[in-house]
Amino acid sequence: MVSKLKNSKYLSILITVIVFLIIYLLGRTIPQETIKRLIEDAGPLGPFVFILLSLLTYVVAPLSSVPLLFVGFYAFGKTVVIYSVFAAFISSIINFLIARKWGRSIVKKFLGEREMEKIDKLAQNYGLPALFLLRLFQGGIHDFISYAAGLTQIKFSSYILVTILGMIPGAIVWYFVSGRVNDPTSFLALNFALILISTILLAVGSLVHKRIKR
Repeated sequence: MVSKLKNSKYLSILITVIVFLIIYLLGRTIPQETIKRLIEDAGPLGPFVFILLSLLTYVVAPLSSVPLLFVGFYAFGKTVVIYSVFAAFISSIINFLIARKWGRSIVKKFLGEREMEKIDKLAQNYGLPALFLLRLFQGGIHDFISYAAGLTQIKFSSYILVTILGMIPGAIVWYFVSGRVNDPTSFLALNFALILISTILLAVGSLVHKRIKR
């Protein structure tokens, strides 16, 4: 079972990379306005489809939202940030409830053995202050935080409140900074930079917290 989960994980990563490369190459060979027009032809359902696909990448952790962000920026500009944050919030509820209702075994099936180790480490140190800091500097571990919280005794109402408060600052920064870029490649580079900064800040904060506890 573990080997099958690992194989499916690697397959998901491979598919994500291939899709991203195809989209990237299309972006280099086809004018941006042409691709944007094709996506916008989906009509009013465009944002809904984007949010739905984003939810899938957040719930099934090995999947990546990078290709979606790339295409989304073509279609919606910096408004894609609003759609992405909304999808992230909805998935934080779904992931929490999945972990709370069905426990560790079902989460493991979604994530695999290696990712489950991250969940266990997060769950061991959970509390509302820790949750707030994790949400504030969540970087690329949004889905893991949600699953981990569901495996703790945190009340759902408290979880939602802290999640909202923790996500707002990053969402505001992401939205306004995204207004300074003009193409999907720059948008993705900005996204990776923000994730890297958040990850570094979270790591430094965790290290300082451990030293203070000593």
